Amino acid sequence: MKPVRSLELCLCLAGAIANFLLALFVFVIVALIGTPQVTGSGVGIIAVEPNSVFANVGLENGDIIIEVNGEKFETVQEVLEAYYRSKSEVVLSVQKRETGDLLDIVVPPSDQGTQLALTSFVQIQQVVSGSPADKAGMKPGDLVFAFDATPIDSVDEFRIKTKENTGREITLSIQRESQNFKITLTPRENPPEGQGAMGVVISSNIVQHDSNVGLTFLAVGRIEYVPLPLNQALRYSGDRVSSVIVNTVRIPGQLISGAISPQEARPVSVLGMSQIGAVFLQESIEQKRVTPILEFIATISVALGFFNLLPIPALDGGRIVFVLVEIVRGKPITAEREGLVHLIGLALLLSLSVLIFINDLIHPVIDQIR
Repeated sequence: MKPVRSLELCLCLAGAIANFLLALFVFVIVALIGTPQVTGSGVGIIAVEPNSVFANVGLENGDIIIEVNGEKFETVQEVLEAYYRSKSEVVLSVQKRETGDLLDIVVPPSDQGTQLALTSFVQIQQVVSGSPADKAGMKPGDLVFAFDATPIDSVDEFRIKTKENTGREITLSIQRESQNFKITLTPRENPPEGQGAMGVVISSNIVQHDSNVGLTFLAVGRIEYVPLPLNQALRYSGDRVSSVIVNTVRIPGQLISGAISPQEARPVSVLGMSQIGAVFLQESIEQKRVTPILEFIATISVALGFFNLLPIPALDGGRIVFVLVEIVRGKPITAEREGLVHLIGLALLLSLSVLIFINDLIHPVIDQIR
């Protein structure tokens, strides 16, 4: 009986193994095509003053400069220095905010001399409702250029000064839409979990403004898709499959601890999966790359394989539990009892599936990922 049960066990595992193998294969293909890697710096445009030289040539907020005269660069300063040094027109390769298209923008030579005139800022990305920053009137997009009248040189310096001044009133110098003003607030000594002393989320990079050309910008990672050799592609594939499984296993603990909300961890039906798949398909079309949709297919394949192995009646995992019990006991469980358990499990699964489908219909999951 045991050899027969062992064979049945292997057959029950076959479906999930096929899902994992498919995912491994697809992730290898993704890696061979190219994975996103930070290969240098780009210039993310925060603001362009009207009628400035860069505004006049069509540079807009949200655009990203990725090349100067056909050459990549490692630091933001290299872009402006190349512009200042040039005695002729400068060609900027720019990724447009609206479409993601790459355009060459020709900038006339500088008449501002050769010296950078930089001011540093910390950019506020989010403000928590009810926090000291919110009560003081701070808003997302604000640029902080001084902390108690001391100019800010780095994001780390801003964080250190905030930590050193908890419980004490401070003054921040703010720029908002080209207007400068000051606000006062008191960083909290014991902020709520998940919030900082001020109650703000700041950009990870320092924002800078060059008053000579009226340009406010920050360094952003320049992303390029780099194909991996086969040995690294195999390692990448294994890591991605492991990552999906580990993150799935962690979800219950993250829900209990509050690290993620129930909405973020909501299960999705076939309808929800099709909605998410449509987003990745659109992303593939916009990027003109097949990798986003392939990543989605591989991730879903891993999730299906893992779900099918759960010890739930009506799934392969449920049948595996019965086979293991029979191997240990040395005798089979009656077909009537096993059939009843699987019937109840199937009814519960179908009922849950209908509820999830209705939820996806009323509250489309696509609204959450936009």
